[in-house]
Amino acid sequence: AQAEADRTRHQQESDQLRIELDRARLAETSTHQECTQLRMEVLAAKTELANVTATAKAAEQSHQEQRKASTEQHAADQARNQAQADQARVELADVKTKAETARQQASSAREDAAKLSGQVEALQTQVDSLMQALAARPTTTEAKPVAKDKK
Repeated sequence: AQAEADRTRHQQESDQLRIELDRARLAETSTHQECTQLRMEVLAAKTELANVTATAKAAEQSHQEQRKASTEQHAADQARNQAQADQARVELADVKTKAETARQQASSAREDAAKLSGQVEALQTQVDSLMQALAARPTTTEAKPVAKDKK
């Protein structure tokens, strides 16, 4: 009866660790997806920065070609473009920070998953040993007392 209780307890612990491992793997997948999303946002921010920079350069070239007619307009465009570029740089820095955080979280999730995997293997080995011990026991009604393993 004690061995059966131990086996049941070990099985429940093993099942719980499998659930935790699945959760860790799901978290890792989610973190990986977040990393991918952040990389896409970084690329979009870089593209936007390149577009803003290109717009600023186009405005400067237009200013040179139409200097007499557009001096005031050029100054306004340049200030607006610079503000956009500054905003894009700020957004890019934020996205990079988020990407680094996501990478760290993914690393942590991988470590947690590896720990849980090791625990599941150890428990599975224990369960297998217990199952073999149970299978090897005599089937008589006089059961021998099981020595408790002191850790």
